[in-house]
Amino acid sequence: MIIPPTDCPVCQRIDCVQRVPAIHRSSFSTHTRMQMRTTYDTNNSPHTTTVPVTETHQTPLGSLLNPPRPGRVPLDTGEQLVIVLGFILMFVVFYSFGKSNFFNDWNSNLVLAFFAMTLTLPLWTWILARFVLFRKVNRERRERQQQEKEIWQYRYQQWEQFCYCSRCDAVFVSGTSEAVSPQQIEQLYT
Repeated sequence: MIIPPTDCPVCQRIDCVQRVPAIHRSSFSTHTRMQMRTTYDTNNSPHTTTVPVTETHQTPLGSLLNPPRPGRVPLDTGEQLVIVLGFILMFVVFYSFGKSNFFNDWNSNLVLAFFAMTLTLPLWTWILARFVLFRKVNRERRERQQQEKEIWQYRYQQWEQFCYCSRCDAVFVSGTSEAVSPQQIEQLYT
């Protein structure tokens, strides 16, 4: 539930108080301008055209009052290594089979097939073992992702309660006596 804005705890007035989400939403501006571009054809003749260029800007205050970002849980190093090695080996094997002609050079293909099986069989065994052995790690990672999501949702709900007083240049939670500058908005999250 969003609490209506209350008096600023610093100046004890409400006439300059706004909600932080409203300030953030209105802090973006988009402008379209025409830009001249010159291109050259095959005869080295210049051709000038005008191209619309769209630019989006955000006010400095709006960039200080950004909503909290969701937390990220990166892959473990072992998982990253397995994925990268798997793609590299698959590329090498498929590239090698694509470059050779089996009917013209069957001896080299036999060696290549043996080499590919020697490399990929342990890799695929390792990948399958990863899904079996790393189940606990993957479950813990999903739990951490869920915790990060819950923390982000809680912080976002808090952010929706923040108010800004333009007279005092202070951010505060509606109904409390604590106020901080916009640069220190992180201190309001509990």
